[in-house]
Amino acid sequence: MALSKEYTYWHLTQNGWVSGDSKTDFNRWSITAPDDTVLTVVYHEKVTHRLDGLHTSIERVSKIDNKELVQSLEKKHPFKGYIKVYE
Repeated sequence: MALSKEYTYWHLTQNGWVSGDSKTDFNRWSITAPDDTVLTVVYHEKVTHRLDGLHTSIERVSKIDNKELVQSLEKKHPFKGYIKVYE
């Protein structure tokens, strides 16, 4: 069992990245994805042992088949990594 397991969903739209669902060890936020989402990225943070460091991973879920559009939007709005939405 992990000591800490958190995640945040990020949705890429024509206007840039929009935060979505998020879970920390002590709270959870549910935010509906925008209708114009072309790509969703799930940013995970996990600590499995008190002597172990923070492990991060990114899971990508394409929402459309138009790879050229996704690539152009990613170039225009690069994913900068995790930004805490609950601060």
